[in-house]
Amino acid sequence: MKISASILRELNACKSGYSSFVKVHGESEINFSECVASGSNSVSDCLWFIGKQNLSEQQLKDVKLFAVWCAEQCLPIFEKSVPTDDRPGKAIEAAKVFIENPTDENKRAGSAAADAAADAARVAAYAAAYAAYAAARVAAYAAAYAAAYFSSADAYSADVQLAELARIVKSWEV
Repeated sequence: MKISASILRELNACKSGYSSFVKVHGESEINFSECVASGSNSVSDCLWFIGKQNLSEQQLKDVKLFAVWCAEQCLPIFEKSVPTDDRPGKAIEAAKVFIENPTDENKRAGSAAADAAADAARVAAYAAAYAAYAAARVAAYAAAYAAAYFSSADAYSADVQLAELARIVKSWEV
């Protein structure tokens, strides 16, 4: 997957995301994994770009698993503050089951687990619930965007998230 200033213009990238890219990479066309690894753009910018691509089934699965990974990074914070509430953990597990085996039954289970976790108030629980919800109901890039946003708000540094995302997109290169 390639990225360049001209591709970003074509896709109507936001001004800040476009400027961040051009500041570091200029007009060059580069592998997207290089952009992610460089940290020139935010996690949300990178996930926006991924959402504009025609992804294979495996790539979609990878992005959904990234969303769940982001939620998992939040889970210890939630569990430390509310050790008796296992709903976010169950939502994450349900999301994993659905991603690996997307049957209607697993979709219903993932949605139910997400709904049960969604009433927990902390950011970590919301990230876990949204990841499960997203894996079952919405586009993969939206799932990853939401999970990354919420996990970075409270639990995990953007650098670590970018490194994990770079690892994933690097595996897509042929």
